[in-house]
Amino acid sequence: MKKIIVLLALSITAFSCSKPKPHKAPDFDIPAADGSKCTLSGEKGKVVLLELWSLSCPYCIKQAAELQILAEKINPAEVAILSVHARGGVAVADKVKAKINHKNIKVCLDDKTLWAKMAEMPDRFKPRGIPHTLIIDKKGQIREVHRGLSNASDLLKSLKRYL
Repeated sequence: MKKIIVLLALSITAFSCSKPKPHKAPDFDIPAADGSKCTLSGEKGKVVLLELWSLSCPYCIKQAAELQILAEKINPAEVAILSVHARGGVAVADKVKAKINHKNIKVCLDDKTLWAKMAEMPDRFKPRGIPHTLIIDKKGQIREVHRGLSNASDLLKSLKRYL
């Protein structure tokens, strides 16, 4: 019985965070909640946490709170947090801003552009649900994939690996 529990715990851990062989992250150009643009290329030279989420997802709402905790602990000159709301585009900007409003988090509004680009990536990086987090190094390579809810402490550890 103990072996089964240990194997189950290891399986859950492996599913929630993986470090696949690096792959170039796709650039994108989507609206930001503040009226500007969100682009990956605009964060060149920084480690990027790219979060895909939705207001309709209860785990995503918990993840939004964790991102705001994380945002307090990063240096925005070294790390960029791009929080991409996956549904609704600019029509939901006010609702999205009400959930995430930290100065160190750029809130982006996908209009299916980023989802389409991610669908072209290898399976190991594709979202299978939300929240879905990618850690991208300073050279634009995806280094880690976190599927599901992650806490601020674990995300910070992941980001620090690539500084």
